[in-house]
Amino acid sequence: MRKILLATPVLALAVAACSQTANFQSQTEDFIESDEVAAEVGGAVSDAVCEEPESTDVGTTYECTATVEGLGETNFVATIVAEDAFEVSILP
Repeated sequence: MRKILLATPVLALAVAACSQTANFQSQTEDFIESDEVAAEVGGAVSDAVCEEPESTDVGTTYECTATVEGLGETNFVATIVAEDAFEVSILP
């Protein structure tokens, strides 16, 4: 289940089957490139690359970059908010 949070700067909350740091990294990249995020940022999103988080502990943050149509390279931050969920925000 994914839920869009409208509070700025939060973009989205995604529930994922994540148990390893590499899973969080890859699923966050896929989510950032999704149509759901594109609708929130106002353009297609491609080439998402995220750091691998240091752990899967709640509260862990990791940064991502992606190309957003009309905006160019954009920075995101992801935060692990539950054992199987992360939240993605655009960095100002």
